[in-house]
Amino acid sequence: MKGSSRSRLLVLFLAGLVCCGLYVARERSLSPTGMGLPLDDSWIHLQYARNLAEGNGLSFRQGRLMPGSTAPLWTALVSIAFLLPGPVLLWIKAMGIGFYLAGADATIRLSRELGVGSWLAALAGLLFLLTDAMVWSALSGMEIGLFVLLALWGTILHLRERQSGSVAPLSLILLAVSSLARPEGLLLVGLAVVDRWILRSPGGEAKKVTRPVLVALLCAAAVILASQIFSWIATGSPFPTTYSVKTSGLQSFLPSVRFLYDALGILFRPHPLPVLLVAAGALVLVERLGSRRDRGLLPALWVGGLPLAYSLLDSPEHPMTMGNFGRYYFPLLPFVIVLGALALDAAWRRGEASPWHLRAAAITVVLAALLGPTITDLWRGANRYALNVRNVNQSDVAMALWMQTHVPPTALVAAQDIGAVGFLTPNPLVDMTGITNPEILPYIKGPGAAGSSGGLAGLVRFLELQRPEYLMFFSRSYPGLLDLLQGGIVHRLAVETNITMAGSDLLLVKATWAESAPAQLR
Repeated sequence: MKGSSRSRLLVLFLAGLVCCGLYVARERSLSPTGMGLPLDDSWIHLQYARNLAEGNGLSFRQGRLMPGSTAPLWTALVSIAFLLPGPVLLWIKAMGIGFYLAGADATIRLSRELGVGSWLAALAGLLFLLTDAMVWSALSGMEIGLFVLLALWGTILHLRERQSGSVAPLSLILLAVSSLARPEGLLLVGLAVVDRWILRSPGGEAKKVTRPVLVALLCAAAVILASQIFSWIATGSPFPTTYSVKTSGLQSFLPSVRFLYDALGILFRPHPLPVLLVAAGALVLVERLGSRRDRGLLPALWVGGLPLAYSLLDSPEHPMTMGNFGRYYFPLLPFVIVLGALALDAAWRRGEASPWHLRAAAITVVLAALLGPTITDLWRGANRYALNVRNVNQSDVAMALWMQTHVPPTALVAAQDIGAVGFLTPNPLVDMTGITNPEILPYIKGPGAAGSSGGLAGLVRFLELQRPEYLMFFSRSYPGLLDLLQGGIVHRLAVETNITMAGSDLLLVKATWAESAPAQLR
């Protein structure tokens, strides 16, 4: 790497650290008691990782293997933090920041791989660093930054192999590994296969499937199947339990326009101009097919393919596959930025003969259009992140800390959110959503399970079988549940300015079950 490029990269990395510092400073101002995490899901990762570090395998509670993590690779990396000195939260945030900075570098490299000029590629890296979703991901304790890095580098390798005609597509193996960080990596693998062996240059010949290609495909399949086999052994299903919790499978053979509009909004908010330029960037890739600058269409296929795929799995009335704050679509953002940069680069080259003052005016307008919305969203995002952390700390974390001294450690607790309470207390748990208790799903999602209150009747039937001593849930999520329980509220927490949790009123209820209730299932 040339000296100027190294200096440019160092400046960008410093900018990234400043962005992270802004979020941390805002977090400390709203939650002065210490570091926190913006989702209860982050605590689920911590609990899985701690069990893994202690030799208990991929389990949430010791003794029961459970594919409740869609990111086993991230869980494995986080488990290393439990072997290091110092606070675990500090290590996982440092790890997240490392992936965030590496993702900016990969964004620059992907831009350059597509032929974008060095300064515009550096601007793409800067936009990545200034993106609220990327900073949030870096500090969240979630797997997004890892998946983004693997997806970017898998795509870079794919582009290089497609151009050179390499017979050993290592990119497929890397993209398969990315599916262990996020299941969406499976779609990337499929799109890479389509881009390399099905999509051809106009008048070109089909790519030959050679022995090294078959070896790479088999290696990729082995990586993917390992996770499916574990899920099958643990639960009898090839899918992680989160899949059954989030969706009921294929909902339609036609994409939902409303769903796609909502997904577009997630990408548009931080990067309106790049989103508007995505189609132009994709057309540049199409135009290059068959030329010496042919790089295929994988970045464009990924940006368009993921929302389309999810729109077939989800109900537009009750979208679940958006993820909290649209986080399932965060990995598309660097690709949107790169395609936008590609479109701008093509326009710049066509306008090189224009007078300098016109080009200077155009650069000023474009920079304002690119950086203005992104920086504005970043500034607002720092406050959103800090509120996320405070909301979790005021609810699930605070309740778990209260339970440490007021609830017997052997008492069975049924919880709507299992992350913080699972990590901070030793109590046996029943997961009311089904991530770590998939046997509840037929009761709350199966035919006839849902009563007039959206699954409440089935939930109560399951709880009567389990007979937990305590229930922890948000009153808004289960209207009428408190009236059906014999017992009373032993602790109640209010969540101020809630934008994160399922409700603002968290209850801990001590239940009393009738003597005739069935024995607890094991």
